[in-house]
This record gives sequence, C-alpha cells and structure tokens, in this order.
Amino acid sequence: MSRLTIAKLQEYTEHHISVLVEGGEVFTGKLKEFDDNVLVLDDIVDSRGNKGKELLVSFSNVLWVVLED
Repeated sequence: MSRLTIAKLQEYTEHHISVLVEGGEVFTGKLKEFDDNVLVLDDIVDSRGNKGKELLVSFSNVLWVVLED
C-alpha cells in the first residue's frame, strides 16, 4: 500500500466512506480500522439498502474509496 493511500485512510478513519469492490457492489460505512490488506467498516449499507454491522474487505478488491463526510 502506498504512503499516500495510508495517509488518506488514516484521515478517513472514523469517518463514513463508500467503497466499490470487484463485482460492482458499493458499501458505505464508518471506517473503523485498516492494515496493509484489509479495511474494516462499521454499520454498513450496500447499494441495495441491505444493512450490516461490520464489513471486512480485502484492499486488493477495492476499486475506489470516497469520503462521505
């Protein structure tokens, strides 16, 4: 993971973000934590309105990240 990516994700921690994963699904939630391989989002909603408590997603499967707030 690049230094810029790490810096941005550190800024985004505890903020709501949206991520597009391979397969075309968009998830929105609060970025709880991350490491070189995984993002963890809390209180997530997918693009169809389905809700969940937590999402673990491999960073290699993320196509883009948007800061929502």
